[in-house]
Amino acid sequence: MLTNTLLKYAAKFNWQINEDEDFTFGEHKGYLYSLMSGRNFTAIFTPVAGLQIEDTDKLFDWLEDNEIKYNFLNYEITDNFLCIRLKEGIIARSVNSIREVIEDLSNFFEQIDLFSEICVICGEPADDSNKGLYLDLFCYMHAECEYLKGIDVAKEYELALEAEVNQVEETRVTQEKIVELSTKMDAYKSDFLKDLKDILAVPSVKGPATETAPYGESTAEALSVFLKQAERMGFHVKNLDNKAGYIEFGSGEKMIAALVHLDVVPAGEGWQHSPFKARLADGKLYARGVADDKGPAIATLYAMKALVDEGYEPPCRIRLIVGLDEESGFGCMKHYKEVEEIPVAGFVPDGSFPAVFAEKGILSITYQMERQNLDAGVQLLNMQGGEAANMVPQVCRYTLQINSDEQSSFEVEGKAAHASKPELGTNAIVEALHKIISDYSDWQDPLADFTKKYLNEHIYADDFGLACADDSGVLTLNVGKIEVSESTVTLTIDIRYPVTKSGTTISEILDDKLAEFGFVRKTYSDSPPLNLGKDSQLITTAMKVYNEAMDSDEEAVAMGGGTYARVMPNLFAFGAVFPGTPDVMHQVDEHVELDHLYAASYIYKQTLKALAENER
Repeated sequence: MLTNTLLKYAAKFNWQINEDEDFTFGEHKGYLYSLMSGRNFTAIFTPVAGLQIEDTDKLFDWLEDNEIKYNFLNYEITDNFLCIRLKEGIIARSVNSIREVIEDLSNFFEQIDLFSEICVICGEPADDSNKGLYLDLFCYMHAECEYLKGIDVAKEYELALEAEVNQVEETRVTQEKIVELSTKMDAYKSDFLKDLKDILAVPSVKGPATETAPYGESTAEALSVFLKQAERMGFHVKNLDNKAGYIEFGSGEKMIAALVHLDVVPAGEGWQHSPFKARLADGKLYARGVADDKGPAIATLYAMKALVDEGYEPPCRIRLIVGLDEESGFGCMKHYKEVEEIPVAGFVPDGSFPAVFAEKGILSITYQMERQNLDAGVQLLNMQGGEAANMVPQVCRYTLQINSDEQSSFEVEGKAAHASKPELGTNAIVEALHKIISDYSDWQDPLADFTKKYLNEHIYADDFGLACADDSGVLTLNVGKIEVSESTVTLTIDIRYPVTKSGTTISEILDDKLAEFGFVRKTYSDSPPLNLGKDSQLITTAMKVYNEAMDSDEEAVAMGGGTYARVMPNLFAFGAVFPGTPDVMHQVDEHVELDHLYAASYIYKQTLKALAENER
């Protein structure tokens, strides 16, 4: 069956859908296309019978150049058809994103003067009378050629199935290796789990500042618990004014480090159990912060303990730096740098494996619009949605004045996710705004007009004209918070932009778009991208450790999340999410597989050792 995206695509561009609704087909710029849904991909088929031999290399160059930009799963030419499979799951495809691929491909065909009106079987010219479906693919074909040797659709399906099987097999092998690495930490698992549960029990969401706790009492409590755990193991510890702290062993002039944080985002609603009482089920531990970042923090602490227990004497000091304001501004690291030394090398266990060589830029902008009284129709009296800009909002509540005598309150539920991967969530704010528009056609409000124009294909900022990508990934946009009162509308928008783009340019375009509806920028922050390069010593050292441990041949990756690596020199993000594992940071029922944390701890042990040896 077609996905909802392809159904919307067919409706938007007046393409036809076959009777069984398993493919859609149509034309663009005179070229014929068929779109199908696979388990993990969307397939684009187009006939290329008119492709000249000298243009074949150009076509494969175009495919290779655009593989990362459009996230191709694979591509090939089978007989006289080109098939491009667009990977689904990592990037949730929108109608406009699929259209962009077809638009670019059609433009390329025009550049090489590809003649489209060619029979796919015999390769001779055809006309509109020969246009139709051949084995579910839209093409030109002479009637007399129908039973001649042509495309092999069975092979297409076999290749698609093979791609899925290979993906499953790769995940299975990775999991087996993770379990194997986990056993290397067997001696520590009991204490590891107890310490992890103790730190997870502290609800360390940033709170009101006090005289002794600048980021709130709970964050200070979390730091105290963590430092006492390390002190019990025999490490030297230091509390830096309840803004940060560190744990250290070894001696020497130089110091390498890992940076972790103990503050967490708000738990939100909808948890099956208490978010601050860790629950173990089927090998998975559920709690707020277990993935981001308390689990990796404990994993790094036990990596250091394992090094000490095996008698390792590093040529420099090894330090675990702890922050308490990572989720809301990195003020903790600003303080650390003011009062402590900078590591010569290190990593941040607050991302994914393998090593992260680049982090996208992060824009966080708050806009406000003054409201005016409207005399007729439904009135939006108030609305509140979202708890943090860097979270896809899970709940949005609002009240409507239906008529002069009736007020009604509503609640819309979405799905929380990290703002760096908005495609993994469902934005309750956007859903709520569209619900009002759908339910009440007489809702006349600048906010409604803004929603209709700019919050349709919004995840990749297509509607704003900001869609772009490079080797670090695509630009993403998240409407993280909304507050509607009688007098104002306040929106907070989070954008993760590719490393080759300018946050200033992007924000100026966004300012102009929102100004159309009376929005004015109120607050602004731009955390520039980080790009260490895949060939830097930091990255190559970590990749050597990772590939040896995992018996793999992976390359370093880029990500949209922001870590301490962008504010502390000489660092990179590294784990603790393994490839093929769902990213549940900032989501309801956040969890990790314990074997993954134990395996990460072993990898961190080896990485700390390798980074230290670089300083010998």
